[in-house]
Amino acid sequence: MELVLFALGFSLGIWFFTVVVLPVFYGVPKSLVWALRGWVRWRACAFYLIAPVLWNFVFFGAAAALVVFFPSAAIRLRESSGFGIGEPLGLRFSFGSTLFTASTRRNMRDDFLEFVRPYLTPKAPTFGEPKGSPTAADLNKLAVPVADLNKLAGLYLAEGKYAQAELVYKRALAIEEKALGPDHPDLAKSLHNLALLYATQGQYAQAEPLYKRALAIMEKALDPDDPSVAKSLNNLAALYATQGQYAQAELLFKRALAIREKALGPDDPSVAKSLENMAALYREISRVKEAEDLEKRAAAIRAIRR
Repeated sequence: MELVLFALGFSLGIWFFTVVVLPVFYGVPKSLVWALRGWVRWRACAFYLIAPVLWNFVFFGAAAALVVFFPSAAIRLRESSGFGIGEPLGLRFSFGSTLFTASTRRNMRDDFLEFVRPYLTPKAPTFGEPKGSPTAADLNKLAVPVADLNKLAGLYLAEGKYAQAELVYKRALAIEEKALGPDHPDLAKSLHNLALLYATQGQYAQAEPLYKRALAIMEKALDPDDPSVAKSLNNLAALYATQGQYAQAELLFKRALAIREKALGPDDPSVAKSLENMAALYREISRVKEAEDLEKRAAAIRAIRR
């Protein structure tokens, strides 16, 4: 029985360190430092305290309930040498792991950055990324092609590692801008990638100017009726639709559809995709009859292509 109580105490010690001690003595002070530097908003510090405060209430509430409703069990725990040894040992084990294990410290930094990311200010530097991420200097030394950087960032994005993906996408964009100039059409893809990353996280204010810049580059570099322009229009329209800016989205979807019809013909799969995008928009704003007409036309195109 003492072995079971030791395991219980050890697990409780690890749990208490993780949900109470670590946020209070690592997360809160670090968020305060970042707030003083202007990197995060002050409410990040307050929100960092919520979880440990709540868990403290849970912990002491459970202890009080044990004393009131199960007094014999409470006495057994208090007198148990196994539980008395296991709980502080679990705390010490967690503390030692934090001090001496690189992977644990890296996870702490990653968790901290993911928590404060919604509260970052424009002053926050790009070096505020998880330490496990490749640095700009690392990527410079590798001199890898931009396509490979975009693939790497795409993998990070698929795994939900947004901080790492952002760093690599930004590096790819910087390399292209330096090599090709700020208005080269090849920049559009890197701009789209970075904008998609922000949109995926709901950071629409950061995504919109990137989509707009990509569109401006494509319109300047290519024929106004080029299908690549339609793709940029479609990306920006989708962003507007997500934010409920339906009038702007409709205008851009219609323009993208017109370009694709003119450049690719009325039965191209890209035309069907534009029709489906518009139909989804119309359904969202209860223009059901128009949505159904577009869906029928899109289905007819898909049937021809099979």
